[in-house]
Amino acid sequence: MNYGNGMVLDTGQFDRLAVELESRSYAVGFVCRFLERLPDRLTCVHQSLFEGKSECALAAIRSVATSAAMAGAIQLEGRSRAVERCIRAGDLEAALAAAGELDSTAADFAQHLGALLESSVPAPGEPWTRPES
Repeated sequence: MNYGNGMVLDTGQFDRLAVELESRSYAVGFVCRFLERLPDRLTCVHQSLFEGKSECALAAIRSVATSAAMAGAIQLEGRSRAVERCIRAGDLEAALAAAGELDSTAADFAQHLGALLESSVPAPGEPWTRPES
């Protein structure tokens, strides 16, 4: 399944986060903390699914999906929601299979985010808007 029609990073959502937080640097900080914690969260998802701990897996994947949505990680959010649906349906085997693509999807998001952040650096205190294409 193709989440976000091939879009990895929803720059509009990232813009909205910066506006909501009234600071591009706070938005960048949020997303960077999300990325720092993501490997541990994904490990928790995989381990919980492998051990058959559906409640732990559900809590971990919901955390990933919610943070991904806020950060504009559209494909990661979509894949996380797919894992969540499998867990809720009681199909941990399908959830584990669906979770198999989370690591590469997270890496794609990190790469796209890095490119976005390098492409536009506003002056301190100025509102951030995504660069024009």
